[in-house]
Order: sequence, then structure tokens, then C-alpha cells
Amino acid sequence: LAPVTTLAPVTTLAPVTTLAPVTTLAPATTAAPVTTVPTASTSTTTTPGPVVTSTSLLTPSGQLPSTGAPSLLLITLGLAMVAAGMALTVVGRARDQRANS
Repeated sequence: LAPVTTLAPVTTLAPVTTLAPVTTLAPATTAAPVTTVPTASTSTTTTPGPVVTSTSLLTPSGQLPSTGAPSLLLITLGLAMVAAGMALTVVGRARDQRANS
């Protein structure tokens, strides 16, 4: 069996910016409208967490790692399920054609 390596999860937090709502006042006379735009208040504090630079413990050799699971059994089961689905589709269509004729 191959050794199992567990890596701790990494959480990255983005800075949060809070903006005040913008209020537009309608003109009271024929003068130009007055618009009030409050200034934005930003107060953020971020603490950098650990950064993963590589998830590989070994240099890649160009081949996928072997997990030890037998793939022939899974391929055979998959092909059998596809064949069964196709057979059931043909039988169902034949039954529908006989019922409609």
C-alpha cells in the first residue's frame, strides 16, 4: 500500500469594503438638483494564512499514480450497464410501436 499524506485545508480571506448608500435629493426650486454622496469608509484587517506552494511530494514522472483499484472490473460493469440500457430502450420502443399500431 502507498503511504497516505493528509494536508491541512487552506482558507483565503478577501478584504471587505463597506460603502455607505448614496442619496439623491430632488430640487426644491428651479435650481440644479442637489446630490449628496457620502464618503466611503473602508476598514479592513486581513491576516495572511499559510500558502500552499505545491501539492506534490515527488517530482511528476509523467504517468498517473496507481491507486491499487482494479479498473477492469469497473470498465466491465460500466459497459454492461450501457448495454442493458440500450436493450431496455429498444424493448420499450418496440412495445410502444405495437401498442400504437
